[in-house]
Amino acid sequence: MSNKLPIGITPRWLLDEEREIEIRRAITRYTEAGYPIPIEWYKELNEIVERLSEFYHVEYHKLINF
Repeated sequence: MSNKLPIGITPRWLLDEEREIEIRRAITRYTEAGYPIPIEWYKELNEIVERLSEFYHVEYHKLINF
């Protein structure tokens, strides 16, 4: 058995940050193309912002531009 730990999993906060960027970019593309935004995207984005706010111990939405 090695003293070095094996690679684990990507932290949730990092996945959330990446997913948030993906959702925001998709919303921008849909808006620019004139398509309606699926409500599920807004719901997921709100969930992510809430989790990140708890992680960073701040109101995360004030740290980002959209």
